[in-house]
Amino acid sequence: MPDTPSAFLMEFPYRPEIVDEAGLHFDQVVEQILNKNYDIKKVPELKVCKECDLRVYCGREGVIRLGEVDDSILSGQR
Repeated sequence: MPDTPSAFLMEFPYRPEIVDEAGLHFDQVVEQILNKNYDIKKVPELKVCKECDLRVYCGREGVIRLGEVDDSILSGQR
């Protein structure tokens, strides 16, 4: 096993266009939050809801309509 800290480092190529795109997406998300626009335009994949800490909130508050995602996931039973 390597014994130098540099052996544990990973390098990723810097691509300005990807960084700019991520920044633009972040700005759009912040704008939606500031405008209190919390509409779900596309229901996430089932695996996303399974891992989400807010899945019970979605089910209880009707943020994502029941039936669009397995009801038991939104109620926190899975």
